[in-house]
Amino acid sequence: MGKEGEPQSRGNFLQRSVRNWLRRRSLNYEVIGIDNLTGINKATGEQKPHNLKALLDQGETATILPNHPSKADFPTNAAIVAKEEELQDFMGTLVISNRYTNNPILGLPIRAIAYGLDLRVESVNPHRYGGDKKKSKMNSKARERIRQSQVGIAVMQGTHSVEMQSARWGSVCWWEEKSYIVPVAFRGTDMQWSGSLLTLPRYLRKGKTEHKATLIIGEPVRVSYMERVAEVYSQDDPDPNALKRNRVDFPMLLVANLHNEYVRQRGLEDDPEETKYTKGYYETRLKELSDHPVSVSLRELARMGEVVPKQQGVQEEKATEKKRVAPKPFLRPSPGLI
Repeated sequence: MGKEGEPQSRGNFLQRSVRNWLRRRSLNYEVIGIDNLTGINKATGEQKPHNLKALLDQGETATILPNHPSKADFPTNAAIVAKEEELQDFMGTLVISNRYTNNPILGLPIRAIAYGLDLRVESVNPHRYGGDKKKSKMNSKARERIRQSQVGIAVMQGTHSVEMQSARWGSVCWWEEKSYIVPVAFRGTDMQWSGSLLTLPRYLRKGKTEHKATLIIGEPVRVSYMERVAEVYSQDDPDPNALKRNRVDFPMLLVANLHNEYVRQRGLEDDPEETKYTKGYYETRLKELSDHPVSVSLRELARMGEVVPKQQGVQEEKATEKKRVAPKPFLRPSPGLI
């Protein structure tokens, strides 16, 4: 993690040159929730007590967990970090697929940009966590680097297909030994760069300015809390892999909720281009969890919590009215018993 203060002069000449180059690149973007990292709202100056910087200053550790809709996520976010200098204080160890770092076109630029941002890159093979000795060793090294780094940055590995479930479930290793998870939602990067290397020139020429990328940063959430929630929702589940699934899905649902809240606040629920980031698997999972007995019980408790104060208010209002028209009764029932 970089040290605070004098962001323009931090690092060596090469690092400063890379950052200055990124800073000058035209980019259409917005950042929401930066105060969840820094503790300060840049627009209003208001302070937010619960923030990642304060937690790190206390010796806590964290993994930043973004979704990954496009190859543009890395270059676009790198430019954002260079432009929003306070974000440079949260660069740690980045876990990235060796499909990118070993790519003859993308590999060198990725490592050069990461170096400029003081971001350590650790390659992994996201599709297997065992079997191949060389790839298993590479993944073990990345896991150890993440463990040693105060801040880790890792996207979900694998997909929802049966053959890649073990890789997906194994992604929990990127945060299970950390204190906090910080969910991050990328939006619009898939419009900037569709993903094919053939469209890279278009991204560089106009894709990154023609379409806006949105970076939404959520509040830090304790890993131990997420682990406990996963355990509770796994109880009595007939699926023997319920806990493995929930340990991965619950952190990613934090990211899905950032997308959903963004859409809800802007009234974009009927726009398929805006809702696409949570369609499919996570939309189904949210519905399943909403119908889970634990969720039903929590809603019932919340409803009771709303009803009781209302009853208390009505009772107190009636008591006040009686007090105006009649002598105080000898014994009056306590509203708290109703």
